[in-house]
Amino acid sequence: MNIRPQILPFVLSAVLLVGCGSSSTGSPETPPTGSADSQSALVELHFPWRNSGLASESIHFRGEVSGMRDGYKLLIDGNVVTALTRQSVASRTHSSGDERLPSGVVSQSTYRFEWTLSDVAPDVGQYRLQVVDREGNPVSSETVVNIGQTAIPSIFDFDPVNRRLIGFSGTDLIVLAIETGEFYRKATLDGLPLESCHKRDTDEVYVIETGFDPGDPDEAIYTFRRVGLSSDTEPHIFFTHPRGDLNRWHVAALCHPTRNSLYVVSSDNFFTDQKPTYSVVYELDLDALEGSVWRELYRGEPWGEGGIRFADAILGEDHIYLYTYGGDGVVGVSYSDGTLTSFVPGYENSPTHLAQGSGADTFYAVNFSGVDILERNSSQSRRISNSTEAQGDFAFSQVISAAFDAEENRLLVGDEGLNMIMGIDLETGHREAVFAPGIGSGPRIVLPTAVAFDASFETAFILDGGGNTGEKILHIDMNTGNRRILADLKIDGFNRGTDGLALDESAGWLYAVRGDSILKVDIETGSVETIKSAFHGIGGSYGNISALALDRDEQRLYFSSPLHPESGEEEGGAIYAIDLSSDDYHHTLISKAGLQGTGPGFQTLNGLVLPSGGDTLYTVDQYNGNLYRVDIVTGNRSKLQTSCAGQGLGENETTQSLSLSSDEKALLLTWDGVTMIDRESGRCLDHYHDMMTRGYTPAPGTSFFSREQGRLMLVDPGTLHKVIVSQ
Repeated sequence: MNIRPQILPFVLSAVLLVGCGSSSTGSPETPPTGSADSQSALVELHFPWRNSGLASESIHFRGEVSGMRDGYKLLIDGNVVTALTRQSVASRTHSSGDERLPSGVVSQSTYRFEWTLSDVAPDVGQYRLQVVDREGNPVSSETVVNIGQTAIPSIFDFDPVNRRLIGFSGTDLIVLAIETGEFYRKATLDGLPLESCHKRDTDEVYVIETGFDPGDPDEAIYTFRRVGLSSDTEPHIFFTHPRGDLNRWHVAALCHPTRNSLYVVSSDNFFTDQKPTYSVVYELDLDALEGSVWRELYRGEPWGEGGIRFADAILGEDHIYLYTYGGDGVVGVSYSDGTLTSFVPGYENSPTHLAQGSGADTFYAVNFSGVDILERNSSQSRRISNSTEAQGDFAFSQVISAAFDAEENRLLVGDEGLNMIMGIDLETGHREAVFAPGIGSGPRIVLPTAVAFDASFETAFILDGGGNTGEKILHIDMNTGNRRILADLKIDGFNRGTDGLALDESAGWLYAVRGDSILKVDIETGSVETIKSAFHGIGGSYGNISALALDRDEQRLYFSSPLHPESGEEEGGAIYAIDLSSDDYHHTLISKAGLQGTGPGFQTLNGLVLPSGGDTLYTVDQYNGNLYRVDIVTGNRSKLQTSCAGQGLGENETTQSLSLSSDEKALLLTWDGVTMIDRESGRCLDHYHDMMTRGYTPAPGTSFFSREQGRLMLVDPGTLHKVIVSQ
């Protein structure tokens, strides 16, 4: 029994995920009886995004089910789907072949179905599709469609008693049952959560988030909240603190199970604006919230002067255990007096996260190369599981959490790059997915740095930076979300920058950036050629190339570089053009302060766009947010003055990408959200407060495609409601 659902227009304040059943075995000639386990449904999601205008507060299912017999019924959450239309062979190409049957009268064939649910609440969970016989016995396994969650809960805590993970997906607090994959969203924060912890005795979550002062939108603050999981109370703010001008790096928030204390571990001076960087442990007595008095339990020496830098922290019986960089292994800070003690000296292996085993003397250390078991008071370690290319989809990319699951004797590892919570068997080292939401099959999207679409929007090409899994170009079927590797760009053990992609569909080529190389990729075969002049330059490297723009008519490829190899200068951004019609890919300097063109110079550029038929490039400086116009004939540069007051974009913002609107009248600048700017006047037209995006690309109509970690989304700009295209 095959069920192929499609999800059509819907609008929710969350995004959409589909969980699929297993592959079908058995024959439709012999109808199964009894439980659903006797035959599984093969489930595929088809997302008809081209026909989807995101409608208000409704979900529309459309799909087909094959292998139906007399008396069989399709149920969605127990409701009989009456809109079943038999699909004959002819009807697959000619709609005249459809035959609408009376409700409940079904003969063996393939049927189309439609079902609409209106007035959808924001926190709706799973919808279950299943086929039953005349007696109501299931004859297919359930197909589960989940609304409200697309990504794994990161920075999670594991509750072993209730067998659940508690953490954040973006700004949503998610509670996930690891045995069933069911989840619900408990709360949505205003800012982005940095660290959180679950206090088991009170069933509360304490979270530190970054945001802005409601009374002063220009003042960045840290907000400390608590959320009761067993109550309906709103998240309660109990403490705020100015963020200052430091780029602070936080390690952990820890809720002690018996002491009524919250511990914050930070590898910098968390509550001061002093420039020296320290590793600090703070304690907050939760019985004295009104006073919000923090005790500095430990402060190390400054980094570079013998100080220890922390990577992760967990709670022990008498100490907070801290996983360190630089060969200090695992150390402990005493709850009573803050004394620092070395427990696993000399261990150095690019640490990411730490988990404690069933006893106080055993630790599991997660690093990019694998998982090691450590014993207290011993410098020896034993590798349990290697993270190599042989692991395939289970090779670590960006590990964000780890927890020991004693009942299954496994380590639960959350990998945000893979969008997966995997279980690692502590005896065999075998890895498997515990929770891995996705749309479409094939290699997972990890770090989508650029995207290009064919003219029909049937196919997308994603340049994937790979995190720690290697660079690649993915070919994506936009109808199914299915993915395949078009070109493997990894050349050694180190990831290069991948910050540009341009498609020349008529010529059959993609142009992609990898570090200081520009690659030419055949869109059919995936064969890769390095454009030599861009790779070697004249007298040196160009440094990491940061953007591409293609003029298809003139067969010129523009790129930006922070270096200028001809002059030997190491500072100051430059823009070049490559003649794609020349045999040696001859290149020309287009613009650089002091060498070509007049006007203000720029540094590291992060995006190039060239409107159709125009003679002006638009670009943005990555580290200060300045927008520039560049005349491609003279190389003259001028700043595009913007009026973005109240739109969120200020001075010295770090930008991520730059693109054009579908009518090419506006620039889409991605930083902490996306700002739309009129490219002629500099007037700010709109701002989309979308903290998850890495860049918007126009889609047909008024929607945008959004590149996010692990997925490609379709976004309604009016509501910021999203539908997954591929994940």
